Formats: sequence, structure tokens, C-alpha cells
Amino acid sequence: MKKIYVKEWMELHPYTSSNEIDLFYTNIANKIYACLQTLFDVDVFKNDTNMRFTSLCIAAWFEDIISKTGIWTTFIDTCHKRYGFYLPFFSPNENYIRGDINTEDVRFILWHHIQTLLRDEKIIHPQNEILEYAASEIYKIIDEAYETAPENKQMQSLLCNPNFGKDDFFAYREILEWFHYYCYINIENLNELQEEAKTLFNDSEYDKDTLSIQLYGLRMEYLIKGRKSLLSLHSYEWLASLWKCTNNHELFEKVKPLDSQFFFYENEDEKFLYVKNLISNEKITIQKESVNLDSIKDRKPNQSVLLCSLIYYGDCWWQCGSLMHCILDEKLQQYIDEEKLKLNKTNAQHIFQSFIKVTNGNMFAFFKSGKEMNDFLQSQLHLNLKSQSDIPIHETEHGLILIATPDDGIYIQTQFCECIKSVDNSFYNQEEAMKYSILFYVNENVVPYEISCILHDKNMLPDACFEPNNGIHDTHFVSIYGKFITDYFFHKCREKDFSPFNMEILK
Repeated sequence: MKKIYVKEWMELHPYTSSNEIDLFYTNIANKIYACLQTLFDVDVFKNDTNMRFTSLCIAAWFEDIISKTGIWTTFIDTCHKRYGFYLPFFSPNENYIRGDINTEDVRFILWHHIQTLLRDEKIIHPQNEILEYAASEIYKIIDEAYETAPENKQMQSLLCNPNFGKDDFFAYREILEWFHYYCYINIENLNELQEEAKTLFNDSEYDKDTLSIQLYGLRMEYLIKGRKSLLSLHSYEWLASLWKCTNNHELFEKVKPLDSQFFFYENEDEKFLYVKNLISNEKITIQKESVNLDSIKDRKPNQSVLLCSLIYYGDCWWQCGSLMHCILDEKLQQYIDEEKLKLNKTNAQHIFQSFIKVTNGNMFAFFKSGKEMNDFLQSQLHLNLKSQSDIPIHETEHGLILIATPDDGIYIQTQFCECIKSVDNSFYNQEEAMKYSILFYVNENVVPYEISCILHDKNMLPDACFEPNNGIHDTHFVSIYGKFITDYFFHKCREKDFSPFNMEILK
């Protein structure tokens, strides 16, 4: 039988020298691995490497619980705050103890790993009987080891009371990078980086050194903007929640990023570069210690433009990742003007208000044909359509739906309209809705995140369900956990992806 080695276990940790504690949890991972090999076909995990990694992550969860480093409790507490339940998909029984080992936690972690691997192919019912049995068998392994399992003091020193001051950006970023890519709860962030890196290497004609620089830039870019994690939070937000009770919690709560922005170089002194964000016009101070000054040695005040990502830490901004230098010209100014227009939601909000006025407060309008819809847009909303091609919609046997939102104006729904239940939708078909409504919760190619949330909130997808579990189409299940399901599969959340105006309208 193949074996998991300590070297693999150490990849999930922010230190390099292993000890007896690491050996203990590696042995736990091997027992979990043997259990998974017995219960699952390797194809479920795509390959043996993924099965090994899943075993390591469950062992790392066990280590987190024993060491009280707070990663899992931060997850369930945030779940409770956002959704009203500690653990998605399971109603913890009276024996469930927050911050202790629980079968329900193992079931969710196991589901998360398998679902992540099968995300684009199949939706696994979280209450699948095989998952339930596997979780109970894994629980027996960790329960047997519970009394003798040692606390990991090294992890405690790094995660329970981080000793970072306002000038310790590089030490902070090291922990942030580990947490984002290698913490057991963030497996999809690493998957995202690996997929992008593979594309970069396959498509690039650059030499090895240039590719290495590009890969570093990519790694830092996703460190800042990546959110493919449970709860769809950035990793700096995760750490702020994890460290909310520490003495220097305010330092971490103020961390924020700016990913790939254009900055107009204005001046500098011995310690700082002084620039202006060309999109927001915000004046920004960048710590020179974080900048590779050789790459911008030809910089000229009031002429040069820097393209880079920044992180606010302490009392200033720190450059993070790749850095490019150019001169502000007409072409660049045109791009900046276009980006500013994208950020202006005034027109979308105006269209939204006009729409709900015409429809007597309804955010939805249903049509039998593209012509009928175009007539509505021109005669009712008075939108100036230059030609029919402005709305390239073909006739359809399932109808068309206009949906108005405060952030995006009007959205045209052309797919699976028969799934949307409304007294005004003559194409609604319950039989078809039972088959396809779940796609509105799990597939961003079917509908934007904002629309998915609206349809759920207004109970317009009452037939949505996972594949039958024990032969039962449990629509109540999706009704209860719909908000989490949408956030999970879209990698978004309302608190970050809805504007204040949108949040207020949709209450």
C-alpha cells in the first residue's frame, strides 16, 4: 500500500522543520488515506494524488481542532453570522460541540473536497449515504486518537497570537501566502493558481527566467484578489477574522488590496513613492522598501505611470507582485476613461428605477418573443435601440425574461425560463423545473450571481433540488441552504459583491 510521507504533510504548514508532532498527524493522514482507499474508487478523486491530499487536509483539520488554532471555528462562526447556521447542509444534533471533533464536520470537509474535484461534471448531494458512512469511519480514526493527539505549539505561536507590527509586512505576507495557498480550508485557491500557471507555461514563448517572473506575478496577483475559498472571502479577511481577539487586531482589520491598478508617479523621498490612482484619483503613499526600484529606474515625476498591485498594511501601501513602467499617453488615457465609466452605476440605477415604475414594482417582465420584448424596451422604457440587432435574441419556445437590477440595469434571461415560477410566466413547467432549476444555484454560465440571489430570495425557483437522495426530490433542502449553495458555487457573497444601493433595494 502507498504511504503518505511527512514531507507531504509539511506542505500544509508554514514552517519547514518537522518533529514528532508532525509525524503523529502524518500517521493519522495515512489511516484516513487507507480508509478512503477502501471506500472510494480513485476515479471519484480523479487520481491518487487528490485522495492523498484530501486525507492530509482532514488530518490538518483534526490538528487545528486539537491545537485550538481557530481556523475551523472561524469558518463555522462566520457561517452562523452570515447564514444563521454553523454548518452547511447538516443540522448538528445535541452532541455537536463547537470547536470539537464532530462527524458532521468530517462529512462537510469530505463533501467539499470531492465536490471541488467534480465541480464542472456533477453535483454531489451533501447528504449522500456513502459520504455519511465514510465520515463515520474517519471519525472513528480521529476519535480513537483524540486523547493522545498533541497540540502543535509551532502552529499556535503563528496563528493564535501573531507578533506582527506595522512594519512587518513581509512577515505578514509570508503567513498570508501560506494561508491562501496551503491551509487545508483553501484548496481551491491553490487549484486556481496551478491551472493558470499551466496555461501560462503552455501558451508562453518566453524563456525560463521570464516565465519565472511571470509566475511570481501571477502568484501575488491571486494572493490579493483570489476568493476561491469557503465563504468566498479574501485570505486577508480570513486572517482578520482569525485574529480578531488579538492585541493588534486593528492592524489586520485595516489590511486591504488594490489589484493591478495604474498609478501616476508624482514624487518621492527617501522612504516613500507618492503616486495617484488614475481610476479613483486617490493619493497613495508606497513604501519604497517593497518596490524593485531598478525596474523603474527611468521614472519621471508627472510623466511616468506604474502598473502594479498594492496591499495596505500598517500605515502605508506596499507593492506586491509584478511592476511595469510606462508613460501616460492618449491610448492609456482612453483605457482609464473607459474603466471609470464601468464603475459608474448611475445609468444602470436609472434604468432600474424606470423599469420597476413601468412594471409596478416588479423586477421581472416575461415575453413570448424577441419582437415583443424589443417593443417593450422601446415603447415602455423608451430605450433608443438603433436596430433589432441591438438585442440579438432569436425566437424561443420557452420565452424570454427581462430582469432589472440596481447594479447592472437590464439582464436578458434566455436559458431555462421554464424553471422560473411566476403568475406572469406562461412557460413555467414544473417537470422541467425539477430537472434544471438547480443550475441557477450552481452554474454561473446560466445566470449571473446577482440574478441567482434575486430568484432565490423571491422564491421563484421552488423546484430546485439536488439529484434525488434516496429517491426523494428534496426542494426544502435547497430552500434552506440556497444562499450558501450560490455563494459556494459562484465564489461570491452579498456583502462583497452587492453595492449598498443593491443591498437596500433587495431587502
